[in-house]
Amino acid sequence: MKSVLDALYHFCVTTLHITQIKDLVEISFFMLIAYNFSSWLSRSKRRPMLLQFYGYSAMIIATYAFNAKAAHSLLIWSAPACIMLALIYHQHTLQRSFIPSRKIGAKALTTSAWIDDLVRALVHSMHAGKKVICLIEHRDDLSLLFESPIRVNAAISAKLVKMLVNSSDFNQQQYLWVDSQGLVKAVNATVSTESQAIFQDSRHSQHAVIADKTDSIVCIVDPTAGNFTLHAQSKTLNGIPAAQIAPLLCAYLGYRVNLSSEKSYAKPRSKNRIKLDRS
Repeated sequence: MKSVLDALYHFCVTTLHITQIKDLVEISFFMLIAYNFSSWLSRSKRRPMLLQFYGYSAMIIATYAFNAKAAHSLLIWSAPACIMLALIYHQHTLQRSFIPSRKIGAKALTTSAWIDDLVRALVHSMHAGKKVICLIEHRDDLSLLFESPIRVNAAISAKLVKMLVNSSDFNQQQYLWVDSQGLVKAVNATVSTESQAIFQDSRHSQHAVIADKTDSIVCIVDPTAGNFTLHAQSKTLNGIPAAQIAPLLCAYLGYRVNLSSEKSYAKPRSKNRIKLDRS
């Protein structure tokens, strides 16, 4: 055992040049930085950059091992600039190549009854003085673009939505995520870290950009004004009264609205988007 420890000590001193405790602290510090940075890079599923990081690190080690001092120094001193350029390139690549995937195998609903339940619950939250930002996923799959600590995946009902909104864990600044198949998918949803660059636009709000880049709808309950704001199909409709929100949702999601009845039950229309004027 002693011979093993002596050999390890000799290796650390002669090869790694570790002679003091502070050397171990410094090495641990840089290892921690490298681990956290690689963990952050590994989170990206659409444009992974972990292999490029490992490749650059391998070149630094190789030039040191083969005593290529000029190349080693160049790689070391240019590392911060390379990291910055790589991140900028990564962001622009995400923005240029953003194409939301379509959900496969989803069956079209025959009625829009779930919209009545959802609107009823949203109107209830408005009267209770609670702001709700409802994200309605349609044909574009948002599973890689949004994340949430609270997954639900239950059929929409007025009782369920009221319970979720009235919960002490409900965050009024985050999304209540539902889909056009009549499911509550998640609560307190946010744009994922790797997708934030996609929905950034200094000219428009994040809600408007989401509705512009996907076929999703963002419906916002404003308890102060007592009305709704709707972001859909690159349009923003403000000051919508509660009586009109259900027919608008039916139209944007592709349901025929039966205005002669109290509730709207309908067959889905074609997949072509419906263009509504603001008037």
